[in-house]
Amino acid sequence: MRKLTLCLVLALAAIFTGCASVQEVRNDPKVEVATPSPLDIFEQQRKSEINFAEQTRLDFMAAFQTKKATARINVDPLGLNQVTITENQSRRTQSVQVFESLSITLPLALKKNPDYVVAMSKIKALAEKMADERGFSEIQFFLLPTDAAAKKIKFESDTVKSSRGNPITVSKSADKSLGKGMQRIVVKAAPIQKMEL
Repeated sequence: MRKLTLCLVLALAAIFTGCASVQEVRNDPKVEVATPSPLDIFEQQRKSEINFAEQTRLDFMAAFQTKKATARINVDPLGLNQVTITENQSRRTQSVQVFESLSITLPLALKKNPDYVVAMSKIKALAEKMADERGFSEIQFFLLPTDAAAKKIKFESDTVKSSRGNPITVSKSADKSLGKGMQRIVVKAAPIQKMEL
């Protein structure tokens, strides 16, 4: 019985000693948890935007189920830019890659394809994300003037709101460099200039 009692006392002592050690570490002012700097946070946000835009490129093509539909679709590489960012507190300066635009050229005839609605939902999702991340964004539709006239499409612009209330400008413009029966869709994010955090 004495051995059992002694073992119990020693076990409890070990538990309380261990808890005290953990508590001491938690209360020790010398133990610091590293927090990301404003520059690190900014860079991670821009990487997230680029990854989202790249996934949009892939999802747009994947939305069309047949090779015949995708044969004449051209999805350009992402438009990216390098921006110099300076952190006020540390005065650390770094060049950060940022998303600028995504451009897709496709036949106007694909608008009759049921998959077109799914593909365009990816474009709208990207425009919404850019509007909410940057303050505003644009979706631009470019057509040949003759195609626009034949389909009675007016060259005009309008502004809609993202789910968070940020503006997205939707415009239709002429582009004589396009092939007959083709349209170009461009998603543009609000530009980021040289800045300090």
